[in-house]
Amino acid sequence: MSRFLKIEQNGLMTNQGMPNVNMRNIIVDINKVAVHLSIKEKLDFKDPRAGWTRNSNILNNLKIKVILCFEEKMTKNIINKKVSILQDFNKLDHTVQQILSISEDNIPDISSLFKIKDSEGNTCYDIPYYVEFSDSRMTKENPSHLSCIVVPYLENTRRGTKDVAAFSKIGKISSDIIFKTSKLMKKSTAFYTKGGKLYAGSVHLMANGRVMEGGGHSSDQGYLKTRFVPNSKVQDHRIFDRIHEIDNLDVNSRNKEEKAQFSDIHLSRDLNENVRFLFGIDCKEIYRKNTKFSKLLDSPSIMSQIAMGTSIRSIKIFRQRVDEKNEGFSRMIASSEDRSPRVFAPATCRENGALIGSIEEASPSLKANASGENFRFFSVVDYDVSSHTDGLFEYRAEIKFKDNTREYLQSKTQQLLESYNILKTYLSTAIIGGSSPSSNRFNQDFIDSERKKKDNLLRGCIRLYIENLILFMELPTKERDQISRTLMNMTHPISGNVDGVRFLMSLIEKIISKNIELLEEKDFLTEGKSTHASTTMSANPYVDIFETTKVYSREEELYDAGRSRNTGVDYLQGSQQNSRYQGLAVIPTRQWKNRIAGENEKYLNSSKDLRLNAQKGNYNLNVQANQNTFVAPTAIYFGETTLDLQGKNSELDFMSLDASLAKRSETIKRNNKDTFAETATSNEENIIYETANFLNEKSVSLLSNTEIELINTMISGATDLTSTQEAELNVSSYIGEQAFFKDPEEGDAQFQEAISKTLERDVSKAFPIVSQISPNLISNEQTISNESRNISDKASSINKTNEKLNLQKKGNIIDTMNKEEVQDVPNQIMALTALQNPSFISDNPGEFVRNYKNNAEFNIRYNTLQRVEVLTGFGKGLKDPIWKPLTNQVDNTEGLLVRMTPYSNPDLGVSDIYDLPAYNRYFFLGSPGKTAMSISGRTRISLPTSTMYIYPELLNSSLSLLESSATSKGGTRFKRKVKPQGITAAPTTTTPTRTTQRAAATRTRATGMTGRRTGGTGGGGY
Repeated sequence: MSRFLKIEQNGLMTNQGMPNVNMRNIIVDINKVAVHLSIKEKLDFKDPRAGWTRNSNILNNLKIKVILCFEEKMTKNIINKKVSILQDFNKLDHTVQQILSISEDNIPDISSLFKIKDSEGNTCYDIPYYVEFSDSRMTKENPSHLSCIVVPYLENTRRGTKDVAAFSKIGKISSDIIFKTSKLMKKSTAFYTKGGKLYAGSVHLMANGRVMEGGGHSSDQGYLKTRFVPNSKVQDHRIFDRIHEIDNLDVNSRNKEEKAQFSDIHLSRDLNENVRFLFGIDCKEIYRKNTKFSKLLDSPSIMSQIAMGTSIRSIKIFRQRVDEKNEGFSRMIASSEDRSPRVFAPATCRENGALIGSIEEASPSLKANASGENFRFFSVVDYDVSSHTDGLFEYRAEIKFKDNTREYLQSKTQQLLESYNILKTYLSTAIIGGSSPSSNRFNQDFIDSERKKKDNLLRGCIRLYIENLILFMELPTKERDQISRTLMNMTHPISGNVDGVRFLMSLIEKIISKNIELLEEKDFLTEGKSTHASTTMSANPYVDIFETTKVYSREEELYDAGRSRNTGVDYLQGSQQNSRYQGLAVIPTRQWKNRIAGENEKYLNSSKDLRLNAQKGNYNLNVQANQNTFVAPTAIYFGETTLDLQGKNSELDFMSLDASLAKRSETIKRNNKDTFAETATSNEENIIYETANFLNEKSVSLLSNTEIELINTMISGATDLTSTQEAELNVSSYIGEQAFFKDPEEGDAQFQEAISKTLERDVSKAFPIVSQISPNLISNEQTISNESRNISDKASSINKTNEKLNLQKKGNIIDTMNKEEVQDVPNQIMALTALQNPSFISDNPGEFVRNYKNNAEFNIRYNTLQRVEVLTGFGKGLKDPIWKPLTNQVDNTEGLLVRMTPYSNPDLGVSDIYDLPAYNRYFFLGSPGKTAMSISGRTRISLPTSTMYIYPELLNSSLSLLESSATSKGGTRFKRKVKPQGITAAPTTTTPTRTTQRAAATRTRATGMTGRRTGGTGGGGY
C-alpha cells in the first residue's frame, strides 16, 4: 500500500459503467507516433461478478478509438463534442484513427499486471494496450498542432437496422495535446478533489472558469483544484537521431575566428627610468590553438572547468636590443609560475644583489558584462633597463602551459563508468522484483522506496551523459533539455521501465567507448594546427605541456632608452604612489580623490559649480562632471631641472623651461633624435645669450627699424647690383624690431622660407626662443605692417585661444560651441573663462588674454593636459580594448586600469607642442585583483522537477481547449444538445496488442539496444 497515493476511485475506474481509457505514454518519432494506453480495473476476487472485465456485454462490444489530430480547431470540436466521435476520421484531412476491439482473448492474466494500492487500501490493476501510427507528417520539424484523443464505446449488436444507432454507449473522452503552436507541451494538469484526492474522471468547465467533476453538471458534483505538473506522457525520440553524429566527432574547435592571444603592451616609464608594463593573455584562445582537444573549449562552462586545472608552468620575460648595436643577447628580467591552477606567484629577480625585474598578476576591474572572463593580465617592472642611456629595446614573453584537456576527458570518462555501474545496479534491482514484466513498468513498491535517492541517481546519470555528449557535439540548450526530459521520462520509476534504463545505459556505453578511443589516439597534440607566434613543445600525446611566445616588436611597442631620458611630466605626485605592488604604478583611490580636490582648488579655487556668462548665452559649469577626466601636470622634469607646479612659479620659471623644451622639440623634429637634457636655461640673460649665439652662428642679424629703412633705400636706388648682392641686401634675410608673425606655426614656415637663401634650414628652429624675448614678435593686438613678408591672415593658436576663452568676444566658446563640445573641455581651461588665474587677465579691461608674457605658462600648464581614460572591457578580443573617460564614479572601485593621453583641441589653440612623455602613463587606480578568470557554473541542463509522483495516465494536457457550456452565475450547467451524426461507414478495427513480456522483448530486439531506442513505454511525473 502506498502512503503517498490518495485517489478518488469513482473517477478512476468507470464512467457510467464504461471503463476509463487513459493515455500513459505518447512516443513521437519521425513518421511515427506510438500511444500506450492504460485501462484500470478494480477486482474483488471474492466476488466473481465484480469489474468490467467480468461483464460479458462490455467484453463482447467494447471498442477503443484512438485519434491523431493535426488541427487545433478539429481537436477543440472533438473534445467539446461538436462532432460525432464515431465518424471515420481517416476520411478527414487533418485526422487519422485506429480502433481497438477488446475481447476476453486479448486481456492478460490481471493478477500478473501492475497494480496500484492507494493510502486507503483501494487496489486497481492496469491493463496496457499499444497503438502505433505511421504518418509522414511527423518529420524532423514540429507540427504546428498535434493531439491524441481516446474514447471507449460499446458497439450496438443490433446496428444492422437503420433505425438503431451504431453505438449504445460512449465512455469518457480522454485527450492530450502533444504540440501547440509547434512547441512541445511541457506541462500537464492534475485535478484534485476538495478532500485532496487525485481525480482522473471526466470534467467540465464552468462559466466562471473553474473545473468540476463529471462530464455534465449535477448538484452532487464538486469543484476540482488544478495543479500544473511536468508533462511526463510525451517522449520525443526524434532527438536521438542527433546523437548519431558522435560517430564522426572532431576534437578540434569549430570556432575558426582568429582572435588575438596576447593584448597590446601597455608600457610606461617611471620617475626612476624604470620601465613598467602590463600585458594580457586570452587563455581560451591560447588553449584553443594548442591543446589536444580544443573542441572542449567551445563551451564556456567546460572552458571554465578546464581552466581550473590548467596552469602556467613558467612565464619568462625577456628584453633584447634591436637597433644597430643589437648583439642578439636576450636579458631575462623576470620569471615565475602558478603555484596552483590560476594562482600566480609574484616574483622579484635579482642578480648579485642588484634588482633586475619583477612580475605579478594584476587584473583590471572591468564592467560586470565585459567579455574578460578568460583573460589574465601580468604586470612587469624592468629595473635593469634604467642603467641604459641609449638603445632601442623589445620585450618578449615566453609562457609554458599545462594542458588539462586530456586529464579533463579522462575524469569525465571515469565518471561515466561509475554512472554506468550505478545504473547497472539500479536495473538489476528493478528486474528482480522491482518491475511488472506483463505491464512493462516498475511496480509500486519499487516506486515508493527511496524516492529521493532514485531521483538523484537518475538525474546525476542523465546530467553526466549530456555533459559528455556536448564535449564534442554542438548541442543547443533546447536540444539538451529535450534529451534530458525524454530520458527522465523513460527511466524514472513513476513513468519509465527497464527498457528505458537499458537505453540510457547503451547511450552512456557508446560515449565511454568513443572517449577511450580518443584518449588512446596517437599524434593528437597539434596535427593540422598552426599558431602565430606560438609553438608546441612536442607531438607526444602524453606530454601535456605546450609553449607560446609573444614578441612585442612593432615600432610603437619598442622602448627607446635614449629618447627623453630624464625628461617627462609627472601627473600622479610620484612620491605618493603605492610601492607595495610590483608592476604598474598603483594610486590609492583616496590619494587620487585628494589630488583631484587639490587641482580643483588650484585651478578653480573651488569644487563648486560655476556660472559663466558669455556675450549672448550662459553656461553652468558642473565641476564634478569631468573632474576626473582631465589632469594637469604636477611637475615637469628636464635633466636636473624640476619645475614643481604645485607651488608658486615665476614668469622666468615658465619662460626658461619653455625655451628649453621648445628647443628640444625642434631638435627632435630636425634630427629625429632627442637631446640629452642636463639643465634648463635658468635666467633671462642666458636666454638672450643663447638665442644671439644661435643666430650669429647662422649669420643672422637683429636690426633696428632705421637700419631696415636704409637697406630698403639702398636696394631701391641701386641699378647695378648683381642678383647675389640683391639677395644679401633683401630685407627678408633679417629680423627687425617690428618684425613678427601673427601665427607662430605659420610664421615659422614663412620665416624659414624668407631666409632660405642665406641661412641653413635649421635657423628657423630658433624662432620659439626668439618669440619669448622679442615683445613685438608675438602680439594678438598688432597687425602686420611689413608688406614684404606676405603673411596670411589665418588666426594663430594664440588668437584662437583669445577668441574662444574671452567670453566678451563674439566667437567665445559658449556662444559658438554646442553643449556636448563644451562639456568635453577640461575644467582647467574652462576656469580661464571664469578668470580664475590672474596670469591670464588683462590689465584693462580685465578680460582673458593669452600673450607673450603668459604664453610660456599657458604652454606648460594647459598644452600638457592629459585626458584620463579607464579600460571598461573588450570588443572582439584582447586587441580591441574599450576605453571610456574616467568619470566621477571612482568611489568603492578598485583595480581600474587607467591611461593618460595628451589633450588637444585646435579650436581652442591647445595642442601637445612639447611631445613630452608622461611618467606612469598607464597605472592602476586602486588595488588590482590577482586573477580575473571567473568560474562559470556547470553546463546548463534542465531536468523536470520531481516534486510530484503522479502516474502519467492520470494527467491531462488539453484543459486549455475545453469550452464552458454553463452560463448561470450560480454555477448551474445547461447542457448543450448535440445531435449525433452517426457514421457513414463501418469503423476500421484493429486487434489490440497486449504489452506483455514477450511483446516488450520483441520490440527490444527490433529497436532497442542494437538500434536507436527501445519500444518500451516511458515518461515521468514528479
